[in-house]
Amino acid sequence: MHDSFEYIYDDVVSLESKGLIPFDSTQEPRLVAVYGRSNPKKTFRADYRLKGWVGPNEKMFGKKWDKGHFIAHSIGGAVDGIEMNVFLQRKNLNRGWSNEGKLFRAM
Repeated sequence: MHDSFEYIYDDVVSLESKGLIPFDSTQEPRLVAVYGRSNPKKTFRADYRLKGWVGPNEKMFGKKWDKGHFIAHSIGGAVDGIEMNVFLQRKNLNRGWSNEGKLFRAM
């Protein structure tokens, strides 16, 4: 639980490290679902945290990529302390620069 959202996370790495399941190089931890009630933030978004997550976008992934949020900051999503809320996303989609991005942002 983080603020008003519940994050359901498949933490396969913890299970492997405890010997509860065998190691499988094809499996990764993943966010399965998020649910909750929007709770718009009244505070400024601390972008330093997002910028620091796995390094600079262009250097790590290339110019076409952004770090997107499963739950947007504007409705209560966070990065600080809940990095599982962040994922790699095409910049033209995330920023609404493409037709699909305009639809995505309208939702």
